Amino acid sequence: MKKTPKYAQIEAELIAQIESGQLAPGAELPSESDLIECYGVSRVTVRRAIDELYHQGYVEKMQGKRACVKEKVKLQELTSISSYTEEIIRQGMTPSRKLLSFGLRVCTKEEAEQLGLKKADPVFLWSEFILRTDRHYV
Repeated sequence: MKKTPKYAQIEAELIAQIESGQLAPGAELPSESDLIECYGVSRVTVRRAIDELYHQGYVEKMQGKRACVKEKVKLQELTSISSYTEEIIRQGMTPSRKLLSFGLRVCTKEEAEQLGLKKADPVFLWSEFILRTDRHYV
């Protein structure tokens, strides 16, 4: 039988504390030193557990500070089709956009198939950030 890695055990316990509310949104995780002492593991193991929590969206990390439990994202039910910008306005926020790039290019094979175009047809590419309350969404 395969043993669960220590980092995964630490990760699972911290997730349980976050989901139960024992570690509330905005709360700092225990320090690396505390986790090392508590679990009897190396700093590398603790950092791996925290990195996994970060990649799964449970915590935020800032250099020089402890990782903090991330605020829960409000889920919204889609009852009608509206643009993302309209949804931001409906929630009482101010949207803004930042253009990253735009231009014409030849479509890829996949794009041609999906859009019903010929392989060498031109397509217009538009890439932008939509910003809302200091958060970036692509």
